[in-house]
Amino acid sequence: NTNGAILAGSGFTATRNGAGDFTISYSTAFSGQPSAVATAAVVSPAAITAIILSSALTTSARIGLVNAAGAAQDAVFEFIAIGPP
Repeated sequence: NTNGAILAGSGFTATRNGAGDFTISYSTAFSGQPSAVATAAVVSPAAITAIILSSALTTSARIGLVNAAGAAQDAVFEFIAIGPP
């Protein structure tokens, strides 16, 4: 959710680093570079205009959410990371 608590899923932890800035850490590291995708849930129309996946490493991913004014903003989001075991 908006404070980094996990609403669904397993095999990872989520940490809120600051407003709109989250780190997802995988319980088991990938053996090579994973592909990751994140999508912001719509809290209100046009609340989030960009979601930025700033890194997708073998152990974690960093996700940023930005509103229409360009300011970091917390929001519920979903993600998936797929890579070599």
